[in-house]
Amino acid sequence: MKKIRETFTLVIIGYLLASCVPDKEVTSTMNRYLVNNTNKILIQELETSIGVFELKSNGTDTTKVILSRTGVIEGGLAIGYSTISVSPVYITKEVTYCISDTTKFEYNRTYSIDGYDIPQNKNDSIYFSCFVFKVKENDTYHPESDVIFQFSDTLKIIMTKDNSMTSKFKDYYK
Repeated sequence: MKKIRETFTLVIIGYLLASCVPDKEVTSTMNRYLVNNTNKILIQELETSIGVFELKSNGTDTTKVILSRTGVIEGGLAIGYSTISVSPVYITKEVTYCISDTTKFEYNRTYSIDGYDIPQNKNDSIYFSCFVFKVKENDTYHPESDVIFQFSDTLKIIMTKDNSMTSKFKDYYK
């Protein structure tokens, strides 16, 4: 009986060691686009959970920044990974500057592909209606999404004059 128990214990230990799952790298990516449907020069400053980024448009074009966060999930014994996700990139604030006429709009609501704060006023709602969110078909360990902001002349009604832009963006106002 003792021999059977020892053999069974060795078989279990062998199974657990043979079925160890290694650590796995996980990446969450947001492709953030600025689609400028006007001939105006635009700059968007994005404050995110991973840093500050800038998109520039010279008119009737599309620009893109890739926002990515990588993490490691720990493997385990025979039961697989302890977790299968990494925190997505969040945009916590963005300012859209129209260099052509020194106007801007500041959007202070947090959003990511996983969700967003509901706009609290009419101007925020108008701004947020210019977004398109698309989740790409990827595997569980590499979620990727496209967040597309489409700027058009209809947004001019919520943009406010900001003469300090002439000193902030001196290169454009020479």
